[in-house]
Amino acid sequence: MFFVLLACGSNQQISQEPVVFDEKKISDRVLKVTSTSHPVAYLVQRIGGEQVEHSLLLDVGASADSWNPSPEQIVVLAEQDLIVSSGGGYEKWTERVSIPEEKWIDTSRGITLIKTKGETHSHGKGGEHSHAVADPYIWSDPELYLQQARHVRDALVDRQSAKKDYFDQQLSQLEVELEELGAKYKNILGQLEQVRFVSSQSSYNYIARRYNLSLHSGEFDPKVPLSAEAKKDLIHQFGHSDHGHHHSGHHHKNGHSHSHGNSKFALTVLLWNSEPTDAVKSSFPDEMQHVYIDPLVAPSQVESAKAQYDYLAQAQLNIDSWKKLLDNNTDKLNAAHSH
Repeated sequence: MFFVLLACGSNQQISQEPVVFDEKKISDRVLKVTSTSHPVAYLVQRIGGEQVEHSLLLDVGASADSWNPSPEQIVVLAEQDLIVSSGGGYEKWTERVSIPEEKWIDTSRGITLIKTKGETHSHGKGGEHSHAVADPYIWSDPELYLQQARHVRDALVDRQSAKKDYFDQQLSQLEVELEELGAKYKNILGQLEQVRFVSSQSSYNYIARRYNLSLHSGEFDPKVPLSAEAKKDLIHQFGHSDHGHHHSGHHHKNGHSHSHGNSKFALTVLLWNSEPTDAVKSSFPDEMQHVYIDPLVAPSQVESAKAQYDYLAQAQLNIDSWKKLLDNNTDKLNAAHSH
């Protein structure tokens, strides 16, 4: 049995002789590679270049963390030499499909994943509880994204070692660009340790861990204004950003969460993975600031519908947003630092 899709309502099966990897069979042709999400598709295109025939197994406009392929799309996988995923639980459908190990590349392998609180549910009389789940947004950290890139390079070289120099050269150029991006993040975010960030998404946990940001969770919708009660609760939880009120949030540091108790912050900033409406912004306390940071999961929403995913270009827009936040609050941060 080759692939078995276990998704709801489908028992699609593809019968085929077991695949035995043999480099000689694919050494003289272009590799067929399928990616399961935009971040890894970008890596395959950058490293594989003209030496791969690449396809993205994801419908236009779909979100890879909730999308499911059709039985017909699953059939196409049988024709591929490699199937590359971001892993970490991001492309959930891949956990319900049996894929030959020699074809499957999980680029999260070897990366220490952040565990987050999952959905709350109950089993019988056990009461409500939640299970820790892996945060899949690995690529938000350029250093971890580079680790994913190296997995892609290794897989391509394993299949076509004669093209090793080409794949190495492609990776080397990407390494330079990702290291430059990481240096920019470090320079800017290193000056934002006295900012309390709040987000309802897990998209920024790896950035927070890497650059020692104080990141707290909240429940917000970019299209639904806060109710008066929710606003009251928010003020009770986080207080006024410039008064150092006690809070119960958590600070990501070295991959763990820490309570800051009575630590003072120069300001509180809400991070959004899609632009909040003006009505939403105005429903929050006036002193709280709002910043949209692209989670880098798909082509940027500020581009046209036909725009291609470009990790580095979209990450640079995020750098610009972080820089603007820093520049607009230099006096507050300097004053807090001097105390």
